[in-house]
Amino acid sequence: MLIALRALQQMLLLGPERIGDTVYLGTLPVYAGTSTVLASAPRQPVLQTLWYDATVRFSFDTSTGLISLVEVFGDAGQDPVELYVDQYSPVASGAANSSVVASTDEADGAGDGDGSTGKAAAKRMFPTRLRLQYGTEPRLLLSIDAVRLGAAPGGLDKPAADPAAAPERSTQSRRLGPGSKQPAIDSFRALGSRIRQDSRNSPSRPKSSNFGYERYSATVAKQFFVTTQTASPQGPATAVATTPSAQTTSTDSGASLSSVAVETEMNIVKLYGAGGAANLQAYQSGFFISPAGHILTCWSTVLDVDTVFAVTSDGGRYEAKVLGIDPNLEIAILATGQATNHFFDLEKSFDPPAGSRVLAFSNLYGIATGSEMSSVQKGVVMARTELNARRGSFASIYQGSVLIIDAMTNNPGAAGGALTTVDGRLVGMLGKEMRDASANTWVNYAIPITEMRVSIEGIISGKSIQRLAMTQRAVDRPTSLQALGVVLVPNVLAKTPAFVDQVQPDSVASAAGLLNDDLILFVNSQRVPSQAALLDELTTIDR
Repeated sequence: MLIALRALQQMLLLGPERIGDTVYLGTLPVYAGTSTVLASAPRQPVLQTLWYDATVRFSFDTSTGLISLVEVFGDAGQDPVELYVDQYSPVASGAANSSVVASTDEADGAGDGDGSTGKAAAKRMFPTRLRLQYGTEPRLLLSIDAVRLGAAPGGLDKPAADPAAAPERSTQSRRLGPGSKQPAIDSFRALGSRIRQDSRNSPSRPKSSNFGYERYSATVAKQFFVTTQTASPQGPATAVATTPSAQTTSTDSGASLSSVAVETEMNIVKLYGAGGAANLQAYQSGFFISPAGHILTCWSTVLDVDTVFAVTSDGGRYEAKVLGIDPNLEIAILATGQATNHFFDLEKSFDPPAGSRVLAFSNLYGIATGSEMSSVQKGVVMARTELNARRGSFASIYQGSVLIIDAMTNNPGAAGGALTTVDGRLVGMLGKEMRDASANTWVNYAIPITEMRVSIEGIISGKSIQRLAMTQRAVDRPTSLQALGVVLVPNVLAKTPAFVDQVQPDSVASAAGLLNDDLILFVNSQRVPSQAALLDELTTIDR
């Protein structure tokens, strides 16, 4: 029930455009009750979205426009969790800062018993009767007697459209814990008590299980953040989600680390692409560097797809394509084609001395998805030195200047994250997982933005950056033309062009669209003026 309710809440807060990949499935039959035959059930329009790792479907009552059913599909081949909203009731106007849901009798008097017609339909509606079901058998019936809509705890206001313009938020009592005196705790416990009572009265409740409601009511209140409602006399109630508590240490500019972190998080993106096999992660981090939606990240196998999905901390999703790479720095610029107000201004970047306090933003271990924020680590720049590192038997291609950090940033998925000052100015980009070649210990480092500025501006302007001889590294398992399914014309000249004589059927090259008589000009944005240059470049690409 908690998962289904959370999915419903996210749909109402974010809308179908931002909750995930959402498609319209047309109309599907929806059970009106346990005895309804599916073939004769009423058909309702359905939206389907990919929410975290689950597929969720939302069915809408055509007569009211309200959500009537939430289905959460978890394990493959298993029935979904079905949460039916059997009844809505109007929110009756109360005091200036609170409202209550009308009783069932009042709702029935206002309409036809479900609050969907008559005067009740014009009022703010709230679900008051829920049915949790698997297959055709209900597992839990829940009635909501009253809902109080009041101000959010901690003095929170409605989030501003621009985080930079948002007022500083109080961090007092944001996270609900043991001994909290906030009314939300009492309301949650009362709800848990009612759930337990209804489950005992349900004829389909398994005798061997207590559904874990005692555990939920005791621990969920401590571990989850409460979403409250703010009533407005001018319009419907506005949902306001509280944020995790953060330390209130002030930065050098006087702002708190909490406010800087929240504002900076809007510049960070979670990237999803190729991978998932042979210990290759299919995710990493990146951040916006221009109002045109350009993303800076590290060049890796994650980007070895036509389209990379970039997800922001507020749930926005972008389809990004590789605009260009610098093979010497192993950085890549992705183009989303969509403007953004949240980006790092490279003109305001900072080159910090040793001893400077910094913040590292990344989606380490892929723990954040959807509208969740990335991880934030606080540390200090310990030193500036030349990178001498390796990954397994592969030496790092980049051997230039790096910032050594005393924070554990060397984690899967962290590569491509942002390193900033404590007041939010960009310092550098978190590097790949590497070990020091001498000490064989993991290195927590970032490439300074000063080392990348020229390349970033060149790539965005359309320039191709050539690989330097000093950064060309042969790999242990290089790819080959034969493996790709390409046969070139005979190599008889000093600089025979890379003309394709034949593309093997059912090959990688054929699937990619290469044709006979094509001329190969680039390999991973590297200009190849001859067959010799093409073959040399292939030796640097691990198959």
